[in-house]
Amino acid sequence: MFCNEGLILNSEPYYNEASYEKQKGTQTGLENSRLYNEMAILKLVQVYTVAAVLCQFVIQDYTSLKVKVKVKA
Repeated sequence: MFCNEGLILNSEPYYNEASYEKQKGTQTGLENSRLYNEMAILKLVQVYTVAAVLCQFVIQDYTSLKVKVKVKA
């Protein structure tokens, strides 16, 4: 599961993770932070893409249902 609360608080949420703050300023920390941020963006895009697809299904089903009700009435 992904939590985006740290993204709201600062620009480097990687260092919010337990015991990772000691890596701040090191080459390893910088690389891990960059990768963490990239994965966070990818996960957010995935979530919003799935949400958009689900919304389209709901809209299509609602529109289809409205048409069927009008035809029967």
